[in-house]
Amino acid sequence: MAITVATSKQFAVNFKDIAKGLIVAALTPVVFIVQASLEAGSMTFNFKQIAMAAVAGFVGYLIKNFFTPAQTIVKGLSAEEDFSDPDKPRPPKPNGQP
Repeated sequence: MAITVATSKQFAVNFKDIAKGLIVAALTPVVFIVQASLEAGSMTFNFKQIAMAAVAGFVGYLIKNFFTPAQTIVKGLSAEEDFSDPDKPRPPKPNGQP
C-alpha cells in the first residue's frame, strides 16, 4: 500500500516546515562548532557565533522551502503498484471494491 504525502505549496510555509527548520537550526551550530574547533585546535564555544549559525540555518531552511514548488511524494510503492501507465491492467481490489 502506498502512502501519499504532499509538501507545502510554493510561497507558503506550514508547521512541518517550521519543525524541520528548528531541527536544522539545532544541527547547524554542531557543524559550526566542530569546524571551528578543528581550525582552532581546541574545543572553544563562542555562543554569539553559535546563535548566529542557528538563526542562519533556520532562516535558510525556511527560505528554501518557501520557494520550493509543491510536490506529491509517494512512499512504499512496490513494483506491482506502479500506476504510472494508465493503460496497465490493475489487479482487482479486495471485497469487490471498484
